[in-house]
Amino acid sequence: MEIDWPNECGHASESFYPAIPTAKPPVAETPKVASTQVETPHSVLTHAPVMHDNPSLPPAQYATQNGPFSDPSAYPPHPEASVSGYSQREQSPEPQSTNQKVDGDVYFGNLTYYDVGVGACGQDSTGQDDTGNIVALSKILFDAARIDTNPNNNPLCGRTITIKGSNGKISHGTVLDRCEGCKMSDIDVSRKIFKEIWGSLDEGRTDIQWWYS
Repeated sequence: MEIDWPNECGHASESFYPAIPTAKPPVAETPKVASTQVETPHSVLTHAPVMHDNPSLPPAQYATQNGPFSDPSAYPPHPEASVSGYSQREQSPEPQSTNQKVDGDVYFGNLTYYDVGVGACGQDSTGQDDTGNIVALSKILFDAARIDTNPNNNPLCGRTITIKGSNGKISHGTVLDRCEGCKMSDIDVSRKIFKEIWGSLDEGRTDIQWWYS
């Protein structure tokens, strides 16, 4: 005998067996990366000091026993010794001289003559070429002895020196001037002194020794 089974036979009813949900593969969550951006603080503006040019400074003041006095450049240059008469006799050879001080008080140098006038010590000796015993010391010795910027106050002014020529003759003179072109121990003198030692002006430049009297 043939049995008719219902069509649903052998099949589970959906209402009887609930549907099993399809499993979804897990998705790994990507970790959040912390931001590496560092917040830059607001710059603090600082103002660099403004540099101003230094105002012109007055000439340096020098102190002396008589009070301050101005820069040496403020004084008009004092009259320099006239060009030595020997400068007009370039053909004559210059004698060799040690030009050094010996034993602390004797100097060896050259003797020349010049046309005297207003000297560094302030005295006007114009016209005394053949009558006055006038001496101009080298600027090296003269300037080393100054006590202020006024050359008239130099303690060497008025000093008497003794001059001895290589021929043994002696003359005396008074320091009244400063010789710009002389070496340390050289002296420039009036014609009278030069003639007293050499008898004439023919030599022009000679070796001598001298010392303070």
